[in-house]
Amino acid sequence: MEDKIEKIFELLTKWYEYPKYQLERRLDIFFSIYLPEILKEKGIYFELKDIFPEFPLKKENNQSTNVDYAIFENKDDEANLYLVELKTEMNSISLKQADYYKKAQEKNLIDILGEIIEIKKHSKQWRKYEKLLKDIKERYNIIKPNSKEKEKKREWIVNDNNPKILNNVKVIYIVPNNEKDELLKEKNNFEVIYFDDIIKIIENKYNDRLSKMFCSILKKMRSSKNFKRNKSNS
Repeated sequence: MEDKIEKIFELLTKWYEYPKYQLERRLDIFFSIYLPEILKEKGIYFELKDIFPEFPLKKENNQSTNVDYAIFENKDDEANLYLVELKTEMNSISLKQADYYKKAQEKNLIDILGEIIEIKKHSKQWRKYEKLLKDIKERYNIIKPNSKEKEKKREWIVNDNNPKILNNVKVIYIVPNNEKDELLKEKNNFEVIYFDDIIKIIENKYNDRLSKMFCSILKKMRSSKNFKRNKSNS
């Protein structure tokens, strides 16, 4: 099995250099395994079942843009939502996408959930949105069905009986290096985690073959001709 995994990473490393190959779409499952440890360093605590991939954020036309991971931090007195965007290439970070995420960060959790409910009403894939809403309800009890209608017509509302504070939404970018700090950190006040941070966390905690191979590919991706090592990692 380890030989097969090693072959996978060899192909990822090679194909990463080809035009149009989206490495982050292949690596996102590997990142998800380590996300609890990565974000623990930021004081954010959750389990793998608290991660929701390709989480929808409503655009003006009832369509959605999707952030790579949504993570619910379910504390005794509050529920926080972290929107985590993974980038394996710095040139894929766009101003337009950052603007969408900045607008999301300026909302609260109630707004975000309400917009997902609205997207469901207009989507041909309403069953998938229904599944997402059900899982959020079962895990956190911060929304509830507003009717006993069948799934397609079922309305959802925020659970007014839940005493948790539902105001916190924070955007986090995971990126190879600090080339885009001006856009991400200074302009939009996003949290940024660099590949160097992740490599240190994984190497300090894990010694298995998969972790070593994962760190190896991160080391190859973290640099570009304009790369300047972040001072905190030097």
